[in-house]
Amino acid sequence: MNYKYLVTIFTPTYNRAELLKRLYESLKEQSDKDFEWIIVDDGSKDNTKEVVQGFIKEKIIPIKYLKKENEGKHIAINVGCDMAEGELFFIVDSDDYIPKEAIEEVKRDWKKYRNNTGIAGLVYLKAWENGNLMGRKFEKDEFISNHVKEYNKGGVWGEKLKILRTEIFRKNKFPKYENEKYVGEHVLWIEVSRKYDLVYINKVLYIAEYLEDGLTMAGRKLRIENPLGGIKGAQVLMQKDMCLKLRIKNNLLYSAYSFFAKKSIKEIYKGAVEKSLFTLELPFGYVLYRYWKKKFEK
Repeated sequence: MNYKYLVTIFTPTYNRAELLKRLYESLKEQSDKDFEWIIVDDGSKDNTKEVVQGFIKEKIIPIKYLKKENEGKHIAINVGCDMAEGELFFIVDSDDYIPKEAIEEVKRDWKKYRNNTGIAGLVYLKAWENGNLMGRKFEKDEFISNHVKEYNKGGVWGEKLKILRTEIFRKNKFPKYENEKYVGEHVLWIEVSRKYDLVYINKVLYIAEYLEDGLTMAGRKLRIENPLGGIKGAQVLMQKDMCLKLRIKNNLLYSAYSFFAKKSIKEIYKGAVEKSLFTLELPFGYVLYRYWKKKFEK
């Protein structure tokens, strides 16, 4: 497939009109302009539309804007990848931004790997505005692996920037659950890593702001309020190609989220991967469910 751009910068947004301006400035300053910017507005009630229309009128970078009903970030990402005309799909949240050399660095790195169809994309480091890394560096400056291998050995610690071939993103979209608005992004990355490798590079190409109401602050509560998404997130890490530590942890989470989803014991048992391990952990999963119910459902 012939793509119009090397990169699609994709931003899902919800009531972040003022913060979008900073991201826009960082995109205007890019040293390489081989990209488009797609913004999917997930039902904002502020003046996001007017702000973005102002960006479009400047005609400095190609921008596509779509406003849709509020369904959650993961569904906005699904919609955005269908709109993309870039070879690579690069997600930048509305409250974050990228350094001016980001696209240039991606282009330089991707040239080395784009003809290898077994490689799905690139993984870089993220940092906070104060310069501190989110998590830690990779063990090598540049290497080929995948998220299954790296999760198993603890090599992916902290949030990372993951840039994926658009065509692979389209074939591995996030699941949609009725009346739910959250599925963890690791679901896609683990499932992609069961088919492809990724290139891990020790470069910071993403700057994040920590917001009180941002997704980074609300992970556990989001999964409890969206238990089917929580179940899916646990199930991808319960598979037998994951290490025992991860399987134990996620069997526990799977049980707890299943109780929040009001599933019967029979239904929960049916969805378990390792029946014996699940049976051992089920009582502890129920205790965790009761604890979280008391803590989060006040």
